[in-house]
Amino acid sequence: MKEKSNFSIIEILNILALRKKMIFWVTLIMSIAIVIFSLVVTQKWTSTVVVQPLTSSSSLNLGGLGSSLISSLAGGLSGSSESEGQRLIAIINSRPFLEKFIDEFDLSTYFKLKKKTDDVHRIRDATIKKIKQDMLSVSYNPETGFLTVSVESKDRELSPKMANYIVEELDRYNKYDRVTKAKESRITLENRLIQINNDIDSLLVKMKTFQQKNNVLDITEQTKSLVNEYVKLESERVKREISYDIIKSSMSDNDPRLESLQDEIASINNAIGKLEGTKKAGNNKYIIALDNIPEILQEYLPMQANVEVYKKVYEFIYPQLELAKLEESRETTTLNTIEEAVPAGLRTFPRRGMLCITVFFITVVSISVYAIFLHKAQEFFAIEENKNKILELRKNLLGK
Repeated sequence: MKEKSNFSIIEILNILALRKKMIFWVTLIMSIAIVIFSLVVTQKWTSTVVVQPLTSSSSLNLGGLGSSLISSLAGGLSGSSESEGQRLIAIINSRPFLEKFIDEFDLSTYFKLKKKTDDVHRIRDATIKKIKQDMLSVSYNPETGFLTVSVESKDRELSPKMANYIVEELDRYNKYDRVTKAKESRITLENRLIQINNDIDSLLVKMKTFQQKNNVLDITEQTKSLVNEYVKLESERVKREISYDIIKSSMSDNDPRLESLQDEIASINNAIGKLEGTKKAGNNKYIIALDNIPEILQEYLPMQANVEVYKKVYEFIYPQLELAKLEESRETTTLNTIEEAVPAGLRTFPRRGMLCITVFFITVVSISVYAIFLHKAQEFFAIEENKNKILELRKNLLGK
C-alpha cells in the first residue's frame, strides 16, 4: 500500500513537472492581473467612533419617591442599558435619520445612482439600501455598554466626518427627544395637579356645607365623646335602678331614698334621650344624636377619605413635576464619546498583500488540479478501447 501511495505521489509530481510551463504562466498572469486590479480598484477606508449612551436624569430619586411615573411618561428614557443601545441602533437605521445623512453628504451622487433613474423615491430607497449594505455598520456591546459606529467610504478623510456626524446627529436627536418627552410629561403632570387641586377644593366646600348642616366639627372625636358619655350614663342608670330595687324590696315604699333615686333615674333617662335623639338637646347644637351617627358617618367619611387620597397623590406627583422641569431644562450630552473617529491608517479594501498571496495560492492549486486532470484525460483518451466506449456513449445519448 505504501509503494502504491509513493508511486501515486511521484506520478503527480511528474505530471506537474511536465505541465510546469502552463502552471508557471497561468500563475504569473493571474498574479500580474490581481496586482493590477489591486492598483486600479477603488480603495475603501473605514473609520470607527465608539460612544457610551448616558442614562437620563429621570433615574434620580426626589423626596424618597420612585421615578416610575416620570420614566413611563418620558417614554422609557431611563430604561436598561441594553434596551437603550438597541433603541439607538434602531434610530440610526431608521429612514428619517438616514435621509438626513444622505442629504448631508449627497450620498445619492456618491453611489452614482442618479444616473440610473430619475425617480427620486427609487434613488432614495436604493441609496438607503447601499448605505446599510456597503457603508454603515452599527453594533452594541451590552457587557461594556459601548455603541460602535463604523463608516466605510472611498475617501480617507470623508469616513471619519460621516461617522462623527452620525454620533453628533444622534446626540442632537436624543436631546430633542428627551426635552420633548419631558415637556409632554410636565404638561401632563401640571394638568393633573390642577385637577387634583380642583377636586380637593370641591370636596372641602362640600364637607364644610355638610358640617354646617349637621353640626359636625370632628366626627371621629364627637362620636367617641358621645359614645363614652352614653356608656357612662347607662352605667349610672343601671346602678341607680339596682339600688332602687334593693331599697324597695327591703324597706317600705315611703322611704325617702326611693323618691331621690327616681329623680336621679329620670334625669339620667332625660340625658340619654338627648344623646339618642329622642329628646331635644337644648341650646347645645353640636351634640349629635347617636341614631344619626351611622348616616352621618356613611356620607362624611368617604369625603374625608377622598381628600386624604388626593393629598397623597399630590405629594407623589409634585416631585415628579419638578423632575420633569429639570429634565426639560437640561442641555447636556446624551452620549459619552470613548473613541472619536479619525482618518484610517490602513485601507479596508483592497488589502494587497493578503489579496495577492491568496490569489497566488488559489491559482497554483487550481491550475495544478487542472493540469493533473488534463493529463489523466489525455491518457484515458489515448487508449483506443476507452475512446470507442466514449463514442458509443455519445451515440446512445445523442443518437449520432
